Amino acid sequence: MANGEVVASPSESVRVTCRASRSIDTSMTRSAAVAPSLRQTSPSSTRHAEVLHWAPVDPVAEESTLEFLAGSHLEGWRLPRTFMDEQAKWFPEGSLAELPDVEDHREDYRIVRWSLQPGDAVFFHMLTLHHAYGVPGTSRRRAFSLRFLGDDAVHAPRAWTTSPPFDALDRELPAGASMDHPLFPLLRQESGS
Repeated sequence: MANGEVVASPSESVRVTCRASRSIDTSMTRSAAVAPSLRQTSPSSTRHAEVLHWAPVDPVAEESTLEFLAGSHLEGWRLPRTFMDEQAKWFPEGSLAELPDVEDHREDYRIVRWSLQPGDAVFFHMLTLHHAYGVPGTSRRRAFSLRFLGDDAVHAPRAWTTSPPFDALDRELPAGASMDHPLFPLLRQESGS
């Protein structure tokens, strides 16, 4: 990809954009913006799916960048667990499918990743399994991240502190209400709406 082009494939889950002066191998890129499962039902009453944006502020080497399990968004929700002790803290045990053991069987999965520079951006479906290893030595991996909600998103209060936290939002926005709130600005409105 070059000249600021965007690579997209309707059946896959990650989109990469680049600064105009840079090339990147796009043979394994995937697109969140046109993924057919963008409106999957989630636990706890949100009917939409999010698109996440991740843009590095510092150069990120391929071995330290985000990795994505290609197509994993098509399998729906997985049971998130805590990193240190693997507790099912957020959803009841057994209520969602378990995460696959990708790390011990990497050769069985299509894992995609790219070295990234400031000005690059990755957009991906929120259900795409992703992670990153740490950065070596004194290197940094700072990034600017955004989450985009569909117009059918509704407030689904959580019993835990979300990331980022939205203190007192549940007192201002009832469960099931549209995300019409100053914390969630409307970026684009269809003409005639």
